[in-house]
Amino acid sequence: MTKVDRPVHIVAIIQPQSRYYEKGVEALQCLLLPTRGEPGCIRFDIFEDRENGQYILVEHFKSQADLDFHYAQEYTKSVFALYETILATAPEIRYLLPIEAS
Repeated sequence: MTKVDRPVHIVAIIQPQSRYYEKGVEALQCLLLPTRGEPGCIRFDIFEDRENGQYILVEHFKSQADLDFHYAQEYTKSVFALYETILATAPEIRYLLPIEAS
């Protein structure tokens, strides 16, 4: 897991049920502007992999506290609640730590 004082980098792979694909896109689009406006958000991009029917989120927050703040927002909670209905599998969340030059 990450330390509180370190930036947090996340890649999330999200697999909706095919019949809910567009509904999921619409919900995720509602996250873009408010999340990008959060003071601790450095990057928040959503991609779609139509071939595999997945959404890929690339997130970068200044700290774990900033990510926790993001998760506490109503717009984020509403998408998480929707996930309970539309996802085919649990999201695959990868926490990444940068490798620095030696």
